[in-house]
Amino acid sequence: MSDVGVSMRRFDCESFLLQGIGFGLDRISDDYKIVRLSYVKDHSFVYAVKSGTWCEIASAKHENQIHSVHYDALFFNGVLHWVIDVYDTEPKDVCICCILTFDLSTHVFGMITLPTSNRYWSTAGLRTIQGSLALISYSHEFNECRAPLI
Repeated sequence: MSDVGVSMRRFDCESFLLQGIGFGLDRISDDYKIVRLSYVKDHSFVYAVKSGTWCEIASAKHENQIHSVHYDALFFNGVLHWVIDVYDTEPKDVCICCILTFDLSTHVFGMITLPTSNRYWSTAGLRTIQGSLALISYSHEFNECRAPLI
């Protein structure tokens, strides 16, 4: 295995577990970047491979608290996409599913709120299908799988 020269900083175990990771190409700077997303702290980090440096950025904010990041990010059209859960406004203990986005060129976060699903459907992840972003969902009860294009 060759050394790619990525200098990894040590992070405490708690913040390492409560995060999302993403990797992709910033086409503007022609540089590969690694994003370490934290949703329990006020800052996240971007590593630029060309310069070999970490840049601290403000973490994604949402009017409701981010509860969890489901999977590693999917890189699509210059943007990283994570499936996340956020606490709904009322009642507070109910989570709604969203897609958190991060543009690798501008370092700007965004949010796509997904339609509310019924209790029979679960999110299995994000994929690209025929050049479009797709959210993969499945039903335990009906033994079905769906992939609506976003």
